[in-house]
Amino acid sequence: MKKLLSFVTIFFVMITVVTAQTVAVFDFTCDEESFNEKVVVMTDLLCHQLVQDGNVTLVERKNLDYVKQELNFQMEGWTDPATVKEIGKMLNVDCIIIGTVSTITSPTYITARMIEVETGKILHSAKMNLNEWTDYEKKLPQFAKDCVAKMPIPDYFVGTWQCFVSSDLADYEYHIQLKESGKCSVTIYTCDSAGNEVSQTANGTYSHDKDFFRLNVNFRGGSIENLKKLAWRSVYTFNENKTSFNILVPADGTTTANTRITLVKVD
Repeated sequence: MKKLLSFVTIFFVMITVVTAQTVAVFDFTCDEESFNEKVVVMTDLLCHQLVQDGNVTLVERKNLDYVKQELNFQMEGWTDPATVKEIGKMLNVDCIIIGTVSTITSPTYITARMIEVETGKILHSAKMNLNEWTDYEKKLPQFAKDCVAKMPIPDYFVGTWQCFVSSDLADYEYHIQLKESGKCSVTIYTCDSAGNEVSQTANGTYSHDKDFFRLNVNFRGGSIENLKKLAWRSVYTFNENKTSFNILVPADGTTTANTRITLVKVD
């Protein structure tokens, strides 16, 4: 049992970047400090399993060390929502995984939780009772798989976007704010026939699935005559960093010809 406990220790800090979300795996607290140096084996197993189940990429450890120094990081008593948000903001993560290891009695108990940074909500929790090292190896894959499955998929569309559209009639500059509620605000800038800048703003709705992006806005009383309504429905393509996406839209309200535009995230 002592040999087992030399491995069943607190996890060394690592960050993992999940395709859907960014996750920080923090040190697990332990009741026996002498086990701290044996942490690498369990940490590597956990991160390896997350990679297998969630396409995870490991981030350099020095980033976490810096945050620990800045916050004088202590694992106990810091799980209130305000502190979790602060840590998440500094690390630019969406979820954190924390836990404890109890070695006082046999079997060894490991409790683990995955917390959503934005809300402080516990997305997943688990308890592992270990008599042998193989127990951990057997139970870890399911824990990692459940964590990946319960990570909320971020809405990459939420934010403020900018794009430019040219047509035979005029050039347009769009400022589009997409909100979590599925609502949006669109402002269009252009110049009239006299060369004076004009603009119009209206609220609308948007939606998306894995293939199509849709946006609908009516500019009642708008000052741009040929753009009284936007009814976009297009297949979209994100860039690798999710900071821009391409769609096909009507260049203006008087033509059926579509033009490809690139919306760039500015906030």
